[in-house]
Amino acid sequence: MSTVSNDWMVTMKPSLFLLLAVCAIFTAVHAYVDEYTNTLTGCQCWFDSSRWDCACCRPGGCQCWIPQPHRCIPCGTNCGNYPTLPWAVPNGVEQHAASSCHQCVWTVMAMFQPATTPSGFVQKAYSPSDEDLINPERGWWKFKATSASNYNVLTVSRLRTFRSEGHTLIFRYFVLDLFVHSDISDAFLATMQADFDAAREAGVKIIPRFCYTLTAGDSTDAPLSQALRHVNQLKPYLQTNGDVIAVVQAGFIGTWGEWYYSDNYSTVNSVGNPIVVTDEDWARRVTLLDAILDAVPNDRMVQMRYMKYKRRFIGDDSPLTESEARSGSKKARIGHHNDCFLASDKDWGTFQDLTVDYPYLSTDTKYTVIGGETCNYNPPRSSCATAEKELALFHWSYLNPGFQQDVTDEWKQQGCFDRIGRHLGYRLQLESGTYRSAVPQGGTFCGLLEIRNVGYAAPFNPRQVKVVLKKDSAIVTSLLVTGVDPRDWHPGTLHSVHISVQLPSNVTPGNYQVLLWLPDPSPTISHRSEFSILLANTGVPDSATGLNDLGHTLEVQPISVSDSSSC
Repeated sequence: MSTVSNDWMVTMKPSLFLLLAVCAIFTAVHAYVDEYTNTLTGCQCWFDSSRWDCACCRPGGCQCWIPQPHRCIPCGTNCGNYPTLPWAVPNGVEQHAASSCHQCVWTVMAMFQPATTPSGFVQKAYSPSDEDLINPERGWWKFKATSASNYNVLTVSRLRTFRSEGHTLIFRYFVLDLFVHSDISDAFLATMQADFDAAREAGVKIIPRFCYTLTAGDSTDAPLSQALRHVNQLKPYLQTNGDVIAVVQAGFIGTWGEWYYSDNYSTVNSVGNPIVVTDEDWARRVTLLDAILDAVPNDRMVQMRYMKYKRRFIGDDSPLTESEARSGSKKARIGHHNDCFLASDKDWGTFQDLTVDYPYLSTDTKYTVIGGETCNYNPPRSSCATAEKELALFHWSYLNPGFQQDVTDEWKQQGCFDRIGRHLGYRLQLESGTYRSAVPQGGTFCGLLEIRNVGYAAPFNPRQVKVVLKKDSAIVTSLLVTGVDPRDWHPGTLHSVHISVQLPSNVTPGNYQVLLWLPDPSPTISHRSEFSILLANTGVPDSATGLNDLGHTLEVQPISVSDSSSC
């Protein structure tokens, strides 16, 4: 403040008071904290990967360490040269809110300061794109059912056609109609394996659901002992093919595998419908679901049709929290599928008490996957306005475009169908990047990406982040960025992604093109472009390689050159 003249203060005093008044009312919607600090908390601490309460930095800013974990300073400078801010907080959001007045003053003053890029770094801005990207594990699924009595094999050529049409997910009913009272045949298992092999070759993933009938009014399913044998038979196939399984739906019980009408896991009501779940019925369901969770790879979720069953199964009515997410617990591994989206005011039994279930599902699906289909034309609820609102509210990742046809046809007429298709699941846009311009041989390349997710959901399966260096169109090296998980890139937030990678010593001096790569971590498909995430920016994504061009050229200098702009 000492560098600001009295005349400036007189001129700006009314505006300053106005801004302070606005800030006092809206303390939660400040633009940012200061020139280098976006938020005081919410990002992983670089000095302790188990902590996520450190500052999130703006372009050119890097976190301080333990004495001042809730602030950022220019990259390459020393935290000790910056005094503790008067509103600095020792921990948590509560103190952040309590000190909002001081923060407002700092924020208002920062608004009048020109943004600067640290010496040795360059900053780039990126333009968003409306391109309908073909990205893995999201979007419109393709429905393909098959049965033991009439098996229709998935061919590579057909799956590639589906992918070219924008479908990277194949919903696959496996109807075990011939095996209600016997083991699954070796021939069926071999043919199922061929489906997974075809999906891998074609660059798509499968959402499998096993059941015993698709006929309305038929509640046939296998008794528990036989169903457990089936799960045990399927386990090695689910484990082996986890790379091309996006998520598994619980299935097995009742008509369509939806856990409603069931011969063996429900009891008939007064009018003869097998829909009453007694304690004995529930005990059988618990045993079967435990076996299904055990059969599915630990890093894959299992979706249930009704949220009431998830809550009853885990014995917890509260939604998943950030600290519980990805813990490997049953609560963290159970997601949701709604096969009657918008069909009625309660989606034909999906919801029980809207005042409880809406906030529960909205929070739980922030960290778990949800998808499904519509099943009844029900305007105005099934029309565009409500559809787009609730797809976003419940973080939908995928949807069946072909059922119910009346519903999706109306979406096309009303103009929201294509927009929904672009925003199902994640849609990642790079807003800006700050990058080190030169690095000595064997040195550290660092930078900051600001990424916004404008989709409905975050990626729900593990995903790597890598920096790729290319020279003369050839990849020279790809370097894993640690401490970054795209599953944290939730919608509605600008995410500051810190990059710090050490170059191999054998990367020779010269200029290198810098690219961002978001590959699938499964070794069998990590090299495949079809399974890599493309960013929704103009001139950035390359579908042929699966890489995203950051438009930055890095100079690798001889090792004798002094490193004057360290990370």
